[in-house]
Amino acid sequence: MRSATILSVAALALLLLPSVSDAAVIAYTGFEEVTGSSSPYMGHFTAPGWLPNRTGEMVVDYQSPVNELGFRTYYDGTDGPNTATGDNGDFIGVLNSGRSGNNSFVLQDTDPECTLVLDAVSGLGAYTNKTVSLWFKLIDTTYETTDRMKAWVETDAGDVTLFDMNATALGSHSKTDWVEYNVNLPGSATTATLKWMVHVGGSDEGAQIDDITFTPEPATMALLVLGGLGLLVRRRHS
Repeated sequence: MRSATILSVAALALLLLPSVSDAAVIAYTGFEEVTGSSSPYMGHFTAPGWLPNRTGEMVVDYQSPVNELGFRTYYDGTDGPNTATGDNGDFIGVLNSGRSGNNSFVLQDTDPECTLVLDAVSGLGAYTNKTVSLWFKLIDTTYETTDRMKAWVETDAGDVTLFDMNATALGSHSKTDWVEYNVNLPGSATTATLKWMVHVGGSDEGAQIDDITFTPEPATMALLVLGGLGLLVRRRHS
């Protein structure tokens, strides 16, 4: 009878665990909650700051997310992203072309630098083996010596880098396929913010990212289940 009870409780405990689909993703964006565009971002600014959305152009600021992570875009320069002379090649924001869905985020011809900043992800202290992944596609062109692209995650337990590529690395990187990058977060991290920086000046220099996913391994429920089963076993043998 006790064996049957233990099996019943074990089965119930397993049912209480998050399903694979629930447990596999804690935060995500594929940039699908906004309308993608192929109209260049034409804003011109003479000082660093957060880029505002402009009517009819690519979305660079999304602060009302439903299920996906929101984001903002920071410009670091004094003549751009669309230069005073009007280079018209600034594809910055949500592009209506993606890896797995309709959209992705593009940073192209940033004059000189733009950084995509996702909303902070909190509550990570309940999870172990926390991983962040993203998909990256580089525009096929020749990159200049000052060009650089970096994706990293800032956490309350230290920063980790997904990639940091100079002109040489960009030159040898695949330019025809989507490439996945991932990194483990510090085990003690409770909050995390992903950032992606592109420093280029040519009108055909840039990249897209898509399907950014925070994937933790739930620990709390598993420990509760194991603790409960251990208690039942001890009672059975007592």
